[in-house]
Amino acid sequence: MNMVPGTLIYKGTSVEAFSIHCMEYSSGDLEEAEYGSVQAFLTEHSLAEKSTVRWINIAGINHVDEIKKFSEAFNISNLIMEQVLHVSNHSSNQYSEAFIFNDIKKVYTDDEFNLINENMSIFKRGLTIITFQEKEDHVFEQIRQRIRGKEGKIRNQASEYLYYCLIDALRDYYLGCLLYTSPSQ
Repeated sequence: MNMVPGTLIYKGTSVEAFSIHCMEYSSGDLEEAEYGSVQAFLTEHSLAEKSTVRWINIAGINHVDEIKKFSEAFNISNLIMEQVLHVSNHSSNQYSEAFIFNDIKKVYTDDEFNLINENMSIFKRGLTIITFQEKEDHVFEQIRQRIRGKEGKIRNQASEYLYYCLIDALRDYYLGCLLYTSPSQ
């Protein structure tokens, strides 16, 4: 399909509920909430940059209208959002003085130990990290637990450390899947 660059069309097969999970934290404070729509999220959250780290996880990227509302509110270009929604593309990275963007494959096993391969996008601007997932899963739950429980140094670090932790969690799942699928020797 030859489309105009920046056209927002979901090119995957996953049909999932849309949700936004937001964690805003500093060394002493944590606010956490879930929302079922961009409008509900925007009603309670200012888009202005804060002095706290803000992690916004969006699941259900098949809801293109919600994704478009979110990207417009956060002023994320349609070219980047096209990459988020085009889940069959190869991994890519984009860097500028204003943001960092990674579009990568997420590999993990489900509860029945089936191998799952999905698209995962991470966008960082200032102290805000936005993760886009096809569906909600357990891959980042350990990071959420560390933030809630003030475990390790995550609550005392800037957003770059959260970005590193997210990439590291994906790498750990890759390695786990490699070990799981490797023939025993």
